[in-house]
Amino acid sequence: MTIRDYNSLRRAIFDEASKLPEVAAALDVSDVVYIYDVTDAKQQHGVLVLTARSQLNAAVLADNGFDPETADANLAIKLSRKTKCAIL
Repeated sequence: MTIRDYNSLRRAIFDEASKLPEVAAALDVSDVVYIYDVTDAKQQHGVLVLTARSQLNAAVLADNGFDPETADANLAIKLSRKTKCAIL
């Protein structure tokens, strides 16, 4: 894979992600969007779209139905509105 191919892939991911209403709304208010893959001990699984890393906290996890004590959140994708690409 060339750098050009890699950059095209990152752009394609950004383009597809920005078609989702929740992601598009986040990109309207922030230059960077963080997409987290979250699971907890109850085997609940979900995705959180946040506009700042500091938004991933116990209150947000609880508001979205996750047990903050057992939740495991992994950054899956970071999107940049300025460069219009995904940072993997």
